[in-house]
Amino acid sequence: MNCERSSFSQTSYTKNRCKKVLVLAPHLSYPLWSGADILIDFKWSLYSKYVDQVDILSKSCHRSYINGILVNEKCFENNSRSRMNAALRTVLGFSHYLLEKNMTSAFSEKAVNLVSTNSYDTLVCSMISTAWPLLASGISLPSRCIIETHNDEIKWFKEIRRHSKFFPEKIAVFFSERWIKKKLKLFSNWLLIHVSENDANGYNELLGNHQNIIVPVGTNVEQIDFSGKKFDESNIVLLFAGSLFNNMSRDALEFFESRFFPPLKDRFGDRLTLVVAGSNPSKVVHSICARNKWLLKANLQDEEMKNEYLNATCSILPFEYSTGSKLKLLKSISYGVPFLATTAVINRMIELPDLCKFSDDPKVWVQSVEKFLVSGVSASAQMSLAEVASQFSWDALAQNMANKIETHYTGLCTNEIK
Repeated sequence: MNCERSSFSQTSYTKNRCKKVLVLAPHLSYPLWSGADILIDFKWSLYSKYVDQVDILSKSCHRSYINGILVNEKCFENNSRSRMNAALRTVLGFSHYLLEKNMTSAFSEKAVNLVSTNSYDTLVCSMISTAWPLLASGISLPSRCIIETHNDEIKWFKEIRRHSKFFPEKIAVFFSERWIKKKLKLFSNWLLIHVSENDANGYNELLGNHQNIIVPVGTNVEQIDFSGKKFDESNIVLLFAGSLFNNMSRDALEFFESRFFPPLKDRFGDRLTLVVAGSNPSKVVHSICARNKWLLKANLQDEEMKNEYLNATCSILPFEYSTGSKLKLLKSISYGVPFLATTAVINRMIELPDLCKFSDDPKVWVQSVEKFLVSGVSASAQMSLAEVASQFSWDALAQNMANKIETHYTGLCTNEIK
């Protein structure tokens, strides 16, 4: 199967010393929905511009990329375990939820067979739970072993346990957190890739100054003809976008419902519309939207989601807690759309105009919406937001990651290697 993913610049880069990379991502499925799936697929497929080849083994597909282009694809039969089955296996086996959910016999067999060919210089595992079966198997691993952590997993489990209303879920994340703490030090020789300094600091608390690099999340950058935006005061649209099946999004919507929505509704009344758009909404998300009369738009295509952003007054990120980094923050500003967010979402790697607000005070949210209605968003403001996002294009981040990885292992950047 020959398929060009997108039209990249054909700038010639000197290949680094690593020739072939295998990325294991048992959570990754197509079409792309979750932030973790998007990060792995886009960043590592583009990484193939800096090595000879990148192979990505997803939940049920083995894809090969050369110079950013998909050159081969082979699918196989595999399904992740159900949430209930994975949780039960986690508790009974004193294990890790993502290990039990994603690392099925079919996937593990494929992964071990590929690694055993000894044709890869680098092994990349998406999440620590993916790496464990390879380490425990005793097979010979490549000289470079890397883990994409995606977030501060221990903090993530603690927050889920603190906020969850479901006892089985609390028990499963308790065992998962304990598993991580027990196994993490066994990966001291692996390079960990974090998306934020906060995540790196969280792992430092357990591992000390571990081997790591920081590569933030990215976004697709589109060419948009910005002309400024004036808002209809009779139609105020707030947009919440994201993966609607995970716990963090559920908790964010519940937090918005209790803390921010009442004062916004009191101030703007029926002029206010909340659009909740994203993939695979859970029953709880359906229930939250129904009781508040929010518009739920599920599984939109990329162009449809783009239109939701462009039609919004602003996007919202009402997260009471957060780990990792938020792709939806960059997605919003890439369309020139400002956002309102809690302080839990602050990313100090991104410098943003005052148009975007980080605040836990509902009054600030109300005042910000009022300001949007009075002043609108100028074309220059839209362009300044998009310019910030452009610094985090997937293409730019793949090159940045290639340089950081090569510097870590050889002391040389990719453009220094002959």
